[in-house]
Amino acid sequence: NKRIYVVNKKKCIQVRYEPEAKYVERLFKLRSENVLTDQEICDDLNAMGYRSKIQNKWNKDKTAIVGTIGGNTLTVKHLQVLVERYTYCGVICEEWTNHLPIKAKYDGLVDLDVWNRANKGKVFLDLKDDGSIELQYNVGAHGSKRKRYNPQFPFKGVLRCEVCDKNMKASASTGKTGDKFGAYHCERKHKRNSQSQKDVETNFTKLLHSIRFTDNFLDVFERTIQIQFRKREGELSEYTAKTNINVADLEMTKSMLIKSFSLATLSDVRKGIEEEISKVQKQIDQARIKRDEMELEEADITNFITWCKEIMEHPAKILTDIRSEQELIHTFSLFFEKFPNYTEIVSGTPKLALVFKLSEQFKVDKSALVTPQCGFQNLFNINHISYQV
Repeated sequence: NKRIYVVNKKKCIQVRYEPEAKYVERLFKLRSENVLTDQEICDDLNAMGYRSKIQNKWNKDKTAIVGTIGGNTLTVKHLQVLVERYTYCGVICEEWTNHLPIKAKYDGLVDLDVWNRANKGKVFLDLKDDGSIELQYNVGAHGSKRKRYNPQFPFKGVLRCEVCDKNMKASASTGKTGDKFGAYHCERKHKRNSQSQKDVETNFTKLLHSIRFTDNFLDVFERTIQIQFRKREGELSEYTAKTNINVADLEMTKSMLIKSFSLATLSDVRKGIEEEISKVQKQIDQARIKRDEMELEEADITNFITWCKEIMEHPAKILTDIRSEQELIHTFSLFFEKFPNYTEIVSGTPKLALVFKLSEQFKVDKSALVTPQCGFQNLFNINHISYQV
């Protein structure tokens, strides 16, 4: 908070507070990426040197300062409180606004999209076309209800019906023998259209493993990877530098505690100092471990390039480790301009995104399905019969 004068009146505004802003920005960045757990994010920020703000502690009458509070490391519980603060995305939602969100006169530390993705649907701010903001709860990060992903039917939601052109459903029915028979099906105001689960998944998997990047895109992709890697390398170097500064500060604190321990005479005081030294040493060890994990070596660069080349050669690996139906739909949208139906999958005629193509081997295999497999003798007999007819 900062107080300024506007037309001879004191007004309170909010401005960027640099000692804390760098931690808040990294918190939202890591949580929006949805890679690390909340505890791992806390360890990352604590290694950088995060400590809660130190504030004065007053007596009950608010007349005298009796101590201080704060200076603590970040915990999961505190992280979950910080990530829901509207002010970090430039939105005000207070009692005087009747708990309705309004856009503030200042910009937040992160944009609205990052804030929504970091909150993972628990709280969602929907920006309308007229500029108003609607507060929603328990929705997906993209504003729709989060759907449960069923790994038993991995293509539910991305397979279209040939009749009505809508997404097909998927379920398993029980036969007389008690066995389960899975199927992708649709019967929206039309005759039931059903395909065997085994046939769909076999052909769909074969199609996905035959998808390749176009030659033009590969050139751009390789250059982009190099640029992004160097950018990431710079971010990690900055992180390592901040962690080293934090370790140096902790080492200085530890040295001062050791000196005070030698001067202390009371056993209770010595015990308290020992506990504080152990606590600081634990923070130093954790910061060093985190720093070593984040540092880049030549082997890391080689492994990264190898991984990228493998992804370029086998783009279907991008589709592994899907955890929600929403993630499935958005990931498949990268591959297909329009989700395919079963006929397009079998015939190899789906509408792919501009950067993808089908391998030539897949096209040859598909054409072989309709090519007569016969030798010269059979061909002669066929022609002879046709001639006689």
